[in-house]
Amino acid sequence: ILTPQELEDYDRETIIYNIDRIKTGRAFIRTNSEDDLSQRILALENHLAEKPDDSDAYFNLMYLYFDNGQYEHCIGAINNRISIGGISLLPVLSQMKIYYFRGKAALKLGRYKAAIADMQQTLGIMASGGTTDNSPSYRFGVYAFLAEAYLGEKEYEECLAYGTRCINIYTGNHWAWDKEVSSIRYIMALAYEAKEDPASCKKMIDLIIANDPSYQPAAEKKNPNLFR
Repeated sequence: ILTPQELEDYDRETIIYNIDRIKTGRAFIRTNSEDDLSQRILALENHLAEKPDDSDAYFNLMYLYFDNGQYEHCIGAINNRISIGGISLLPVLSQMKIYYFRGKAALKLGRYKAAIADMQQTLGIMASGGTTDNSPSYRFGVYAFLAEAYLGEKEYEECLAYGTRCINIYTGNHWAWDKEVSSIRYIMALAYEAKEDPASCKKMIDLIIANDPSYQPAAEKKNPNLFR
């Protein structure tokens, strides 16, 4: 049984905690302001100036910085969240997102090795989760970014291997052709081109154009001089 003082302390801490959750949760409430995203970022940054150990605030900033194209800041927010600790206590999906977003930000910055390491870490975390954590759409996303990162690292066989896994997910689930599958097939075409396999590159480009004529990178790649 708690003493009156302990109850008072508990109530005060609970109120403070709930106020902090409200503040961090507001980060995802959009407004009609022209600089809406910047304002929401600033609100979280101001909150963290007062509460530098608020792990939820760093987690939310991760999303906002990425959406705002502030990839270095995104990585910094994630690193701060990791340094606070307790990652292994989070739900598997939250753990996945931490390394997934850091990998995506690294990929945007052309840091391919770092992106590969974080995406592989994401796959390792997924392996410890259940069916929902290993959904085909999640796996496709990780495989696609790994294919892109391995292309950047000039590890073309790995790029093609992960690209093939993406294609297998699409065909296995009978998903309709969309921009994502055009993008992954284009990455594979670039890998074939780098491997000096013009026949396989041409086959991939032709397949993209046949199913997605508006996919501009493939249309630009298809020219009489490329496949001579």
